[in-house]
Amino acid sequence: MLSLSAMKFIDSFAGKTLCFLLTQLRKLRRRPPLSYPASAHKALIVKFWGIGSIVLTTPALERLKAKHPGCRITFLTFESNRQVCEMIPTIDEILTIRTNADILSFARDTLHALFAVRREKFDFAADFEFFTCFSALMTFLSGAKVKAGFHAWEAYRGDLHDIRVPFNYYWHVTDNFVNLATGESNAAAPRALPRLLVPEQARSWAGQLMRENRIAQGDIFIVVNPNAGELALERRWPKEKFARLIRILEEQHDAKIILIGGAGEEDYTAGILREAGTRNAKSYAGKLTVQQLAGALSFATVIITNDSGPLHLACGVGRPVVAFFGPETPVLYGPVGSGHRIFFKNLSCSPCINVHNAKTARCRHGHSDCLTRITVEEVLEAIQPFLKHSPAGIDQQRSGAVARER
Repeated sequence: MLSLSAMKFIDSFAGKTLCFLLTQLRKLRRRPPLSYPASAHKALIVKFWGIGSIVLTTPALERLKAKHPGCRITFLTFESNRQVCEMIPTIDEILTIRTNADILSFARDTLHALFAVRREKFDFAADFEFFTCFSALMTFLSGAKVKAGFHAWEAYRGDLHDIRVPFNYYWHVTDNFVNLATGESNAAAPRALPRLLVPEQARSWAGQLMRENRIAQGDIFIVVNPNAGELALERRWPKEKFARLIRILEEQHDAKIILIGGAGEEDYTAGILREAGTRNAKSYAGKLTVQQLAGALSFATVIITNDSGPLHLACGVGRPVVAFFGPETPVLYGPVGSGHRIFFKNLSCSPCINVHNAKTARCRHGHSDCLTRITVEEVLEAIQPFLKHSPAGIDQQRSGAVARER
């Protein structure tokens, strides 16, 4: 299986070399400058990394379809992202590349995907990755008539896009995505909410989870995500603070709590539960599919989470979040919509990770001081409004009905 570090290494060295060579070949063709197409019947979206970032593409895809009525959108991504793509109604077709095998299988899948993409003869292709070489190469080789992608002088990936779009660090990622997909700034307009359509089967499974944990209508049901994925572990609020918060919520508020996480995060999550010493809280880390997780989140009173994918999944199903930021900024990745609570201490050294350093933190304090300064007491105070209303099983049923009507 290709690890994240291996993919970063390959992208940084082999990717940049290929981008340079193809850029030199492209210069020989001397194509005239291109602009966004006046009409597009087929569009290709390229996005490989980040379930949360994929959720945040939904407003851009909606704007793209509004600009080009009848446009068929194909989404090229990794196989591990298929389930989240299946919940985005504006995606008509999903093409995937597997990363859970050896590098030869990865190369074979990549070639198959390229052949499939080139057969479609897309009118427009947009590279939604921020600055990876692999996505730039796939977009360039797609054969689309017009190709757009983010550009920054700090991150070399050749000159392979027909339209080079600046990435604005003062805009939310959703606004950057809209600008990339349509060429129309979204920063001054009301920000569109990400929308996910949770399959009925996943919602039924979530209902079964609630019955198994004796979570009834009217109970306070809290989903806690103490993890942050392997991309940047420094984004995690300290585990001992999570443990104390969980213990207080259960003992003083009779909250029903489940902890979530991905494969490989089971031990870390179990350790938090042991330290909390709770009676009923359970860990589902490594046990849920993406769609099952979305189903469970759709029933939650509130989701308490680090800066990671489940934050945006929760927003996508219309649930409020309490989110911790430090190494990354909520200006770019904060929860979209109203009613959320964001903790960000805004230290002079924060944020320290960005799209140019491959989300690699080099903390001057050695322990993410930006997160350790967030106290359990202030988090408890922020959670209080959620504990007084919106019990499990009421608003969630209404949001689910809206999703099915779409």
